[in-house]
Amino acid sequence: MKFPSLLKQSLILHFTCLLFVASQPAVMAQDAERLVGKVYDANTGARVYTEEHSIIRSESQSQIQTRYIDIESNIIGERVVNFQNGLVVSYELEQPQLGIKERIERTAKGLIIEVVNEDDRRNKQVTYKNPESIVIDAGFDDFIVRKWDDLMAGKSLKFPFASTGQLDVVYLQLKRVDADSRVLSQAGKARFEMNVSNPFLRLLLDPVTIEYYVQSQVLASYRGISNIKNENEENYDVFIEFEHDRSNMQLASRGRQPLESKNSLP
Repeated sequence: MKFPSLLKQSLILHFTCLLFVASQPAVMAQDAERLVGKVYDANTGARVYTEEHSIIRSESQSQIQTRYIDIESNIIGERVVNFQNGLVVSYELEQPQLGIKERIERTAKGLIIEVVNEDDRRNKQVTYKNPESIVIDAGFDDFIVRKWDDLMAGKSLKFPFASTGQLDVVYLQLKRVDADSRVLSQAGKARFEMNVSNPFLRLLLDPVTIEYYVQSQVLASYRGISNIKNENEENYDVFIEFEHDRSNMQLASRGRQPLESKNSLP
């Protein structure tokens, strides 16, 4: 059944980290903040690839560069997310070996979403009433930080998310699923679950589960569909453990500054 398979694209999060890719590999700046994700097959536990994220900041603009490296040290994908004045303005992901490329560009009236592969090219201009409210890729991490208190209080949040799989904006629902404070104090992590907001479609899809360190509000793990495809052009189902370079990460004990700006978004 292809319908649920396509909808799974709506739940791809990576941000983290979540991309324009030039003809040469993205350069990892020496003074950049770094994040490494060790990626395992969610069903077998076998290591499948590694994510290397580099975060470069400036006064009004920031960029995340990501390289996806398989177990044989081959670069299988690259991603770039650009931020300006507190918003993700563009995203591009490319897997050259598969001839796949996808991009999202924020416009004054909405989004331009494009997906290209060897046999097909699809694009769509999406008009949206409040385009600045649409979460794009790595902007999801910032959304969690801004809504941290509401999430920790147990509120279920609905938000618009740009989906390359649907070539459209879809509504997702995010909630905390480990409300037992005793568990939190022992593990030091908070667990959240995300799925489509439509109750019927939720029956067809497995949720994405993510964990954040409570004190620093940075990503600890991810369980769900990947944004990277295998040789059969099917998205991996993965579990990712993230390793932070804490000497470079700018953390606060309560309320990390948003990734793309020195000031919190409204």
